[in-house]
Amino acid sequence: LQPPYVELPSADQAAALEKAEAAWAVVDAEVRALEAMPEADRAVDHAQRLDTKRKDRLRLAGERDAIRMAIPAALVMRERAEPRPAFLLRRGDYQLPGDQVPRGTPAFLPPLNASGDSIPSRMDLARWTVRPEHPLTARVAVNRVWQTLFGTGLVKTQEDFGVAGEAPSHPALLDHLAVRFVQSGWDTKQLIRSIVLSSTYRQSSDATTERFRADPENRLLARGSRFRLDAEVIRDQILAVTGLLDRTMFGPSIKVPQPPRLWEAVALPDSYPRVHVADPGAARYRRSVYTFWKRGLPPPQMTILDAPSREACVARRERTNTPLQALLLLNEPEYLAAARHLAERSLATPLDEGARIDLLYETVTAHLPTPAARAALLAALGDLRTHYAARTDAARAVCDDAGLDADTAALRAAWTLTVSTLLNLDATRSRS
Repeated sequence: LQPPYVELPSADQAAALEKAEAAWAVVDAEVRALEAMPEADRAVDHAQRLDTKRKDRLRLAGERDAIRMAIPAALVMRERAEPRPAFLLRRGDYQLPGDQVPRGTPAFLPPLNASGDSIPSRMDLARWTVRPEHPLTARVAVNRVWQTLFGTGLVKTQEDFGVAGEAPSHPALLDHLAVRFVQSGWDTKQLIRSIVLSSTYRQSSDATTERFRADPENRLLARGSRFRLDAEVIRDQILAVTGLLDRTMFGPSIKVPQPPRLWEAVALPDSYPRVHVADPGAARYRRSVYTFWKRGLPPPQMTILDAPSREACVARRERTNTPLQALLLLNEPEYLAAARHLAERSLATPLDEGARIDLLYETVTAHLPTPAARAALLAALGDLRTHYAARTDAARAVCDDAGLDADTAALRAAWTLTVSTLLNLDATRSRS
């Protein structure tokens, strides 16, 4: 990394690095002392010693650098020695600078004060942003959390709190939540807990026709919000309910499986990494927040479900409804593997078909099926078993096991597709 950057070692890494640097420093001092000796005083044994110590210094430097390369690091910002001047641009043209302007904030916001005698720094700006009396920061943060949980923020235009934005639907509620958020020490978990435990959040999305006509966008919050979940939430939910989600915290990004040779189509010869190699084992099932993104080609499993490309900041995602999304959730190999995993787990339980359907339905949706839904799923299961009993190769392909006998393959394939059906229900993909 180019400076400035900050290293974030674990306790073990910090101790190992300190030990390696100390060992290198001792040998480096010895080499410098030998090199500083006058030429006339250097004997043959001393020379054999410009060579042994130098090799030791190179070896220890390599060991030290190997430890440092394994330590996570992140780029940071620092102040320039001479602040870059800023100018009013006449008619917005950067080639026509006007009057020079100092660092400051608009008059309708709290003033930006310098911590010392110098001009305000980035640290001063950071402190100004989270001042308790700042009218925007806490409200914007609270509105973002509300938007995540309800689909639409109290201020619908999350990306614009200015005069061109939409006024809040419940201004007193926004103020109340913002004040509590600051008083809690900016505790996001506490904010989320207070919202999701409220009677407003726990409402059903079912409502009368009159209520839908009176408030089609549910801005009055008279019913529960219903919207399709975000791409990352859908993936994590599928992995969680099927028992595959790896909840390991922290660490480097992971590469999830993608269609073959997809990166090569857009990667330059010297781009890094140019070839996509999926992580092995359970690592590929880590939470979506740890997924590696290549800006030129983000994971299609995410973008098909409207995840932004991350080339620019997106404050409010658009939600579309396309056939590609259904095809993705039905046919994507990792989602099919998740369905297969849960199906095999259910087959290991001593339950009859009806009880197994109830177990799977409740596992995936957190509800028991209605009699009509149970009957439809049992009928579909019977059709699938008949279908795969006559198509053993297809059944083995679904099971990803070429060595299965025909009956076992048909049974597992039928239950795998039944679980896949449950994972594609609106009740699974939507917040309702």
